Amino acid sequence: MIRMIATLLLATALSLSAPLAAAAKYVELEASYEVSAADLRIPRRGVGTLRVETCDDCTKLRFKLTSATRAFVGEQAISIKQFRNLAMANMAPAYVFYKPGTFDVTSLILDIPGFN
Repeated sequence: MIRMIATLLLATALSLSAPLAAAAKYVELEASYEVSAADLRIPRRGVGTLRVETCDDCTKLRFKLTSATRAFVGEQAISIKQFRNLAMANMAPAYVFYKPGTFDVTSLILDIPGFN
């Protein structure tokens, strides 16, 4: 009897909480693209428009590099200028993290194995 009451209470609690879970809003805080470093067109100044050109017929993606944008090789922080130079010299995978809606780049990451 106690087991049946506990099961009934659990089922009631779950059915009452389901509408609350369905009403929760999903907010995307950050999105990303994985591309080849060779596909990145990084401005010399380190701020401005970052273009991603994956192929001649593909849609060209545009993002904003700001003074708040951070660059990394793996977990090591580097300057945007260093990132640009390394990206031009390597065919490594690159990750562009940005804020949806504004397309402000939050971080750029190069995946170069063995980089010190």
